[in-house]
Amino acid sequence: MKRAKPLTSGISSALSEHVYVVTPTHPGFDGTPRPERFDTVADLAVAYLDLLDTLANAQFRPDFASFSDAQRAAAVANQKTLAVYGGEGFTYDPKLRGRLPG
Repeated sequence: MKRAKPLTSGISSALSEHVYVVTPTHPGFDGTPRPERFDTVADLAVAYLDLLDTLANAQFRPDFASFSDAQRAAAVANQKTLAVYGGEGFTYDPKLRGRLPG
């Protein structure tokens, strides 16, 4: 049975000529329903973590305990830059408590 080729665009399309590519669509985009509880970027992040769990691909989840000093320093630098882009209070997440058990 021949598998239908998924619709892809841009970098996904180019990569799909060489490797298997999964190009998810944000909930609420391209005619898909947006769950009422989804109203932050953090909600999207949780959806993608769930997708990665479903695909059984733990290699995409960083194991921070195994980071070298250089990798930790890079992560700290990334967070500092994100704070500049995100502005004051960028780490405030009123829905965090509900996601902590996960």
